[in-house]
Amino acid sequence: MNAMAIGTAGYTAMLCVLALEQHGVRPDRGPVLVTGAAGGVGTIAIAVLAKLGFDVTASTGRLEEAAFLQKLGASQVIDRATLASAGEMLGEEKWAGAIDTVGSATLANVCAATRYRGTVTACGLAQGLDFPTSVLPFILRNITLCGIDSVMAPYELRAEAWQRLARDLDVKKLDAVTQVLGLDQAIATANDVLSGNPPTQEVNQWLLNRIPPRTAPTSRPIPSRRSIESSALRNSSTPCCVASQEKDGNVSAAGAARCSTNCSGPRQAWRETCGLRSKRITFGCQFYQLA
Repeated sequence: MNAMAIGTAGYTAMLCVLALEQHGVRPDRGPVLVTGAAGGVGTIAIAVLAKLGFDVTASTGRLEEAAFLQKLGASQVIDRATLASAGEMLGEEKWAGAIDTVGSATLANVCAATRYRGTVTACGLAQGLDFPTSVLPFILRNITLCGIDSVMAPYELRAEAWQRLARDLDVKKLDAVTQVLGLDQAIATANDVLSGNPPTQEVNQWLLNRIPPRTAPTSRPIPSRRSIESSALRNSSTPCCVASQEKDGNVSAAGAARCSTNCSGPRQAWRETCGLRSKRITFGCQFYQLA
């Protein structure tokens, strides 16, 4: 159930943390800002960053959740309104790094207030998809803006993210942001989300009850070529040889010639097709009559 509670939001949060680390953002370089802090990405990001020793500033529009965010690990909680309006092209240096889920003017203000050689990761557009900024933070402070995409991330990065979540996310804090719901509560919860008062990360109990138990994979012996050919001859209605095939699955000319000379029945050739899949091996043989 933990993986379902983490979900895409928590996985995205860890991709952001990995990007910060890759660009040299360390706890000793200064505080890190998390916008949209009370959301799915924000809550997991705060919990992970705090465990890694970062001084985390949480930006949220729900200041009533300040105590909850501090319990997750935020050392400071600020009102999102301080970042939501158009600001200066280059502001006071505040944060060594940031995880932004909001976009628009908020992202522009975050970049303007990022310290020299700091890094900002952008993974959302809750405020908007525009980006009203200038090149000043990039060419004067050498900051880095990293786009975070969770859909097309390569397998190696996905595996690293989930391994780090298993190591760096406190399960107790995950439980604090997780609420198990029944399917009959889905409509009411959706209305809460639309009204701007979403609950914590939801896991649907109806789905959990329908996940089949894991079973050990069964191995099936792979028959030899000889047994395949024998089976083909036994199953054919007319006497015929089995023509040899090339690697691409086509009957070879030599095999067709042998078939035409050695078969006592009508001129027929049989093509053998075998499906082999890596790791999970499924072996299926079908024999097609060729005109």
